[in-house]
Amino acid sequence: MELYPWKSSPEVTVVGDIECLDIRRIPTDEISWNLRAGETRTEKYEVLPFWRSLFSFDVLRKTADVQDEIRIKISFIREDGGPVDVKTAVCNPVIGTVRAEGSEELIAIPGTQQCEYDGYNRLIAFFQLIPPTAATSAEVTITNPDDNYSVRVSQRIFAFDSLIESRLAADSGTLIARSVKLPDNLAQLSFIKLQQKRPDDLTVYDAALGFYLATGNTSKITATANFILNRFQDGSLCSMARSALAMVTETMPSWQPSVAQIAYRQSKVYATSSKLKIGHFLKNIESESDALAGMAWDLIRAQKESIEADPFVILPLGYPDKGENGAPWERVEREGIACYYLNCISVEQLKSVPPTSQLNFFSVLAGDILAQVQVDLIHAQEGERGYDFVLAGLALSRALRVPVAYQK
Repeated sequence: MELYPWKSSPEVTVVGDIECLDIRRIPTDEISWNLRAGETRTEKYEVLPFWRSLFSFDVLRKTADVQDEIRIKISFIREDGGPVDVKTAVCNPVIGTVRAEGSEELIAIPGTQQCEYDGYNRLIAFFQLIPPTAATSAEVTITNPDDNYSVRVSQRIFAFDSLIESRLAADSGTLIARSVKLPDNLAQLSFIKLQQKRPDDLTVYDAALGFYLATGNTSKITATANFILNRFQDGSLCSMARSALAMVTETMPSWQPSVAQIAYRQSKVYATSSKLKIGHFLKNIESESDALAGMAWDLIRAQKESIEADPFVILPLGYPDKGENGAPWERVEREGIACYYLNCISVEQLKSVPPTSQLNFFSVLAGDILAQVQVDLIHAQEGERGYDFVLAGLALSRALRVPVAYQK
């Protein structure tokens, strides 16, 4: 991309990174159907009060001497399902007419256009519409008043045609984050403008960070989280920002958990054995409520019954509840299989700990157990985030110089 005029003109000043967003005009909803004589059909579409929408209707019907007009009713609904008064809606008809009927409905009357088919009329309604404040969806109802003939209806809805910055408000961030059909680039544009308008509103940055986490936009996660930590002092929001930065770090190819210094050592507590010692990292061992856990436990039990293996299990931090003896872990036997509960911290306490710190702590505790048992093979199942156990497994595999297997 090149900017003109460039360098020689004071009209162009680059103050930061240039972002290119794809904001092409693409319909969010496009549908066609046959409407039988006397039939009524209602469709529901997502809208946002700070995005101007385009509504296009094309109705093909048979020509008759006397015909009732086709009416298109549009009503709006709040996020909680209640109706919205249409008095704050702004409508600009291009083809056809639009008027308010009562406080909760707009009525669009299509205009008659030349039709390429003999014996038929083409009725078209096309208008720009800024939804009422607080509206999150629009219900469009079309009725065919003809008693004898069906009509062909085509609808094209551009729910997010242009952003109305003056409509952005304190609750807009939540609406953007919860939107189902708003494209990611348009949501990003919405947040950029909203943050410019409300730079000190922490609810805006809370919603933005949540949205970027949901979409996996790592560059935006990093920028938003750092801004939050530098600008705000809200404990909950800053904790969320630190966790978000940790999650970005965790997904970097070069990052692995810290396992401290681990060395094999003989222990009087754990008896030596000639069998192959396999350490399993499992999310839980509740086979009754988790089918995957049940399959994993069946595998471990089969290994135990084999003369060639001596399996044991290491569970996540905080599982199943916080221990009471203050020890780093508890060793419990289930069906003759050793299970290590890393329950020196509770699940509730872990909520304020960034994911990377959790993995580091898990890896240090698990590494101590693996070294004492003198493990021969690490078998990592999927953890809470899918890849967390295998990250710990890879780091411990290198530290202990034993192989690791990952079961997805």
